[in-house]
Amino acid sequence: MQLLLGITILKRTRSIRKYRAPNPGVFVLGGQETADSPLLLADGHFLDYSVTLFIDRETKRLVVSKSRYQYQLDKEGARWVFRYEYLRDPKDKHPASHLHVRGTLAEDCLPPHETLEHLHFPTDRVSLEAVIRLLADHFRVPCSETEEVWRPVLLESEAPFVAMDREERPGVHQTGPAHSAGAPGGSGR
Repeated sequence: MQLLLGITILKRTRSIRKYRAPNPGVFVLGGQETADSPLLLADGHFLDYSVTLFIDRETKRLVVSKSRYQYQLDKEGARWVFRYEYLRDPKDKHPASHLHVRGTLAEDCLPPHETLEHLHFPTDRVSLEAVIRLLADHFRVPCSETEEVWRPVLLESEAPFVAMDREERPGVHQTGPAHSAGAPGGSGR
């Protein structure tokens, strides 16, 4: 993760760290100061990055129990733009993988007193690589290396995530750069 962020959007003097969770065998990848501190990006904004992992006893694989990627304009997170959340075992009615967007709709279509940021848009699981591409391509967060360096690294790094997601959910429509026209095995959909 450090390599991916380091060659792309992370400010050069920053890093992610591994923290032990209170439960044995569980750890959290998070910010430089604490597990909850956001990462400073090259554009001066922040990525609230948190991934909780454990080793599955049956498969002996490293498994994500929850993750959060939030792009925010301030360190405190009051001025966030979007947030992707994943919870392996959701405890409520919200989709396990979902996206929040903080903004205003062009059309007045929400129920009274409902705001866009409180909606849970269902998604497939989203990789860190996809978030990095979104920030670099659409939010214009500068990258440390050239596209010729970081794009192939992201694609190669994302391939096992895509394969594992496909293995866990066979027949589910896949999206993202690994499945687009021009990518190896891409369908162009």
